[in-house]
Amino acid sequence: FLKRMTRKYGKFNYLAVPERHKSGAIHWHMMTGYFEPDMIDSGHKYKHVPIYNCPEWEYGFTNVQNVRSKKRIANYVSKYITKDLMDSPARRNKKKYWASRSLELPKTFGIKELLNLNIEPDFESDICKIYEIEKKDFEKIISMSEANS
Repeated sequence: FLKRMTRKYGKFNYLAVPERHKSGAIHWHMMTGYFEPDMIDSGHKYKHVPIYNCPEWEYGFTNVQNVRSKKRIANYVSKYITKDLMDSPARRNKKKYWASRSLELPKTFGIKELLNLNIEPDFESDICKIYEIEKKDFEKIISMSEANS
């Protein structure tokens, strides 16, 4: 699907995470950027925002919505990347999610650097914690962690 859409619409950003239903069937959680295929209004709304369908997805139904909050979408994606990681539909030692190469990756650092700062995570699971930090505060934390190294 991604290769076909890239050939048709050109390069776009994506992050796709498979999830296995209790029935064994696999469905996908996917975010895209700079991707504008034809969409059809489903006639349904979520919190007064239209829900669309993507007719080019040939593997079942779709539920397409515009991102309303970067923070919420980050939490949503984090949830599905970390959820039941060991029970992923992907085989052992194989990719658990697919991402376009053009995605700008965030700067990351170990959790140890945040332990003494009394910062509450914006998202937390059994596997990871994610913090949303302003750039100026992030630069201070990086400086502090480099000084302690």
